[in-house]
Amino acid sequence: MNIRVANLLDTSALILMIMKMHSESKNDIPTLNVAKVSDAVTGAIKNGLVYVALEEENLIGSIGGVISNDWFSEQKILGDLWFYVDNKHRSSNTAVKLIKQFISAGKKAKIKIRLGHIYFGDMERKDTFYKKLGFKLIGQIYSE
Repeated sequence: MNIRVANLLDTSALILMIMKMHSESKNDIPTLNVAKVSDAVTGAIKNGLVYVALEEENLIGSIGGVISNDWFSEQKILGDLWFYVDNKHRSSNTAVKLIKQFISAGKKAKIKIRLGHIYFGDMERKDTFYKKLGFKLIGQIYSE
């Protein structure tokens, strides 16, 4: 398994991966808009940070994000837009390696990292995963 920074040639594979991620949701989530996904992926590759995990040149996972700030502050944060590992590789260390690359980039840039998971179920397992990597839960999102 190889992890590298994504480039624009990865765009189609990333869009397909995000479509697959969306289809796996256990929750009622908004309809996927492929044009918006395409714009977000392209924007993150050009102006943010995207890592891809590859096995024999096949995309098996990715994390992508952008630098932004809270509405009340100028302090920069590096937040994820997506984080996904193909279900065949979830028992490997791919997820940990992707997150650690993201964390390392944030530390080098002296920017705090903010990661989240909202729509895709299995919340307790994901909370445990993030806590083991040194993150703390800072809030919740509620929906009707």
